[in-house]
Amino acid sequence: GAGAAGAAIASLRRELQELSVLLAAQLPAVVWESARWRRQVLEAVEEAAVRGCWRVLAELYAAREAESVSRLAELCHALRTVLPLDLRLPRALCAMPPEVFSDRAALEAMRLADLSDTRLPYASAIRTLRTLLHVRTAREKARVLLEVCEEVASGAQHSASLHEAASGGGSDGERGAPCLGAEDLLPITVYVVLRSRVAVLPSELELVAELLPSELAGGREGYALTTMQCACHVLLRTPFSQGLLEACGAEAEAGAGPAGAALGDGGRGDPALSYSVSL
Repeated sequence: GAGAAGAAIASLRRELQELSVLLAAQLPAVVWESARWRRQVLEAVEEAAVRGCWRVLAELYAAREAESVSRLAELCHALRTVLPLDLRLPRALCAMPPEVFSDRAALEAMRLADLSDTRLPYASAIRTLRTLLHVRTAREKARVLLEVCEEVASGAQHSASLHEAASGGGSDGERGAPCLGAEDLLPITVYVVLRSRVAVLPSELELVAELLPSELAGGREGYALTTMQCACHVLLRTPFSQGLLEACGAEAEAGAGPAGAALGDGGRGDPALSYSVSL
């Protein structure tokens, strides 16, 4: 529960503090008096300590976040064939060939594609997020989250650029690469979370937030962590996921499977209907 998880983190921090005192007494003064060397030594010790007890901590946090983990597992299973167009993303950000939108067989094949299939939109980001469970420290996990966010951003930028070029939007040579904001990238991140099926993501994010060093929490890694937390919030704490479930369910009953049409835009991915959420 919450008490056990909090007690474990507090105990770990006390042990690390006591260890730093011992190191200060044992290490040569020339090492301890150098801010850079002292920081490197403490980081190495902290990494080793956290790595050694990560499994226990992860289990405690998974128990604390059991409701969120269970809910996300249900959503990932129910929406296991979701595509970006189901989230009412504009076509320019769906990272899908234009012909797929009007080819039901090709669309169905893309829905059923596994992570090794290059046809799956944002497959690289999805595969990267699945590696989160293979690393054992907050630093390493934060780097994975940052890589996921970077791959989402670069994939969206590439998709938008291709769409603009295909539509002749960049033919005058005056337009640069499309400018994308958080409101564009968040629904893509939600899609990546769903297709990754990392159900324990809520507990992993909580544990990373507890242990991530302050110098990283205030940087790009911290921004990536917040982005992933927002994506989980959208799925677990807003009406969005229920609406998507109901829409996809209604479409499935009609024999078409989940599609953009289920969300009322006829599958067009109209930019005016792009998803946004107020947190």
